[in-house]
Amino acid sequence: MLSFSFSLKSLTKEFDRKVWVCVFNNFDVKKVIAESRLETLDALQGSLEEKVMSKKFLLVLDDIWEEDEEKDKSK
Repeated sequence: MLSFSFSLKSLTKEFDRKVWVCVFNNFDVKKVIAESRLETLDALQGSLEEKVMSKKFLLVLDDIWEEDEEKDKSK
C-alpha cells in the first residue's frame, strides 16, 4: 500500500525529493559508507544534508524482514 502511495503523483508532487530506504535488522554503517563512495560517516551526513537542505522531502524507512528470523539475521 505504501509503495503505491509513494508512486502517486498527486501525493508526491508536494515533495522536492523522495527517498525509499530499505532498513535491515543487521544494518552495517560501514557498508553504507562504502557503497556511498564517501570515506566517513560525517562526509555521508554532510552530503545528505546538502541534498535536502531547505527542501521538502518524503523519506520512507522500509523495515524489511524475513519470515524465518535466522534468514533475516544472515543478510
